[in-house]
Amino acid sequence: MSAATGDAVGGSIIVVILGFSVLLDTYQEGQAVHAAAILRQSVAVSARVRRDGAFVAVAIEAVVPGDIVEVRSGDIIPADALILDSNAFTANEAALTGEPYPVDKHASVVTATTAAEASNALFRGAIAQTGTATALVFGTGRATLFGSAAAALATAAEPSPFERDLHAYGLLTTRLTLALVVVVLTASIFLGRPLLQSLLFAVALAVGLTPELLPMITTVTLSRGAMRMAKRKVIVKRLASIHDLGAMTILCTDKTGTLTSAQISLARSIGRTGADNPDAGRLGAIAAALGGDHGALDTALVTASPDAATGWTLAAQSVFDFDRRLGTVLATSEGGTILITKGAPEAVLAGCVLTEADRTAVLAQVHALAEQGLRAIAIASRPWTGPIHAPTPEDETNLVYAGLCAFADPPKDTAPAAVARLQTAGIRLKILSGDDPVVVGRLAGLVGLATSRVLSGTDIAKLSDDALAVQVRDVDAYGRLAPPTRRRGWCARSRRAVRSLGISATASTMRPR
Repeated sequence: MSAATGDAVGGSIIVVILGFSVLLDTYQEGQAVHAAAILRQSVAVSARVRRDGAFVAVAIEAVVPGDIVEVRSGDIIPADALILDSNAFTANEAALTGEPYPVDKHASVVTATTAAEASNALFRGAIAQTGTATALVFGTGRATLFGSAAAALATAAEPSPFERDLHAYGLLTTRLTLALVVVVLTASIFLGRPLLQSLLFAVALAVGLTPELLPMITTVTLSRGAMRMAKRKVIVKRLASIHDLGAMTILCTDKTGTLTSAQISLARSIGRTGADNPDAGRLGAIAAALGGDHGALDTALVTASPDAATGWTLAAQSVFDFDRRLGTVLATSEGGTILITKGAPEAVLAGCVLTEADRTAVLAQVHALAEQGLRAIAIASRPWTGPIHAPTPEDETNLVYAGLCAFADPPKDTAPAAVARLQTAGIRLKILSGDDPVVVGRLAGLVGLATSRVLSGTDIAKLSDDALAVQVRDVDAYGRLAPPTRRRGWCARSRRAVRSLGISATASTMRPR
């Protein structure tokens, strides 16, 4: 209107200011999208698929149901598939289940109802840790467990409170300005002033009342915040989210890799008497260094005792048997040769010279460790006599029980301080994890989150929306949560429940209305 009434300079200034604001906003968010695209390219995966009788590498998008894929250690699993054959294969499914420990995978019939229990299936997004596997693809893209979760996150986000408030303010300013312009124009004409002069005065009044610089100031301020966060390696894809982050009062976070390091470590080495003793960890480290599969547990053993295998050489070994759940090495040093067996406590104890009471006591200790969120393996050994050969099940008898090695996914060193800072800032933390509720509860205590109860996905499925609304008020830790499509729309139900408390929830943050 300024340009139409002859004020071309004023109209041009308004257009330039608004245009610059839009360009700055577009550029900033475009940079974020470009950075995210580079990240996606850096983790782009291919798959080895049987085509014309031979395994060839193809783009992951080319994998279809019915394909037979080969997965090896280090590969990202490209699709949901049933295992046809495997060799010492384990997978890290933390991205799907929250379980940080590698999962044994082998061909079998399983009646499991959750991904965490399906030992005969591979799931897209998991990472092969050890061994090799051949599998038949039955789900790709959004038809996978990982894809269904990604699809839920890809749904259009509702306008943030900041965007709604800014929009409402703009509408209010527009209405008031238009109303005032009409009143002033009418009054001016009524008082007998020239029409053009009255119109120019009304337009000048509208320009004066309109906050043309508000979009630019808002965009520049948020862009500066985005650049400061970029220096801390945080990609901001939507500028308005910076304001939402600053206004947050409840933060929902996962566990594995966020509050924890996602790197298994040896938490305790326990001797025959049940007290801490380094011997079990040392023997386990020797076996892991000489004949281990370089999986997470073996790596943790070697890291805890890096010099344990010095002076020892591998004479022979029996690789880890996933059916019997143990593995054995023959280790030779100047003092002679010993047989070291490590594996599942039940399997190793079966070959040890122990009374029934001793076995019961050890298994009770394993159970107690599990309640503390620790996974345990047993270590046993005996002197080796006779010619050297690969150990057989018959050789894995008359063993001397050495003790237990207990492993944990410890919290990050920075996690307790971060939780304390959140609490100081008045932000309440809630942990949403797919891991065991016992493990989640223990971690909550380690990072300084006081919680007396942990709700599981099964518990939530039994609750009505009203009951869930009551629970989320007091419960800050949740375990064994699955993607929303697997838990009767947990995400939608939780949002309805949380909103009933006067809180607006998003996929990652919740704040008061």
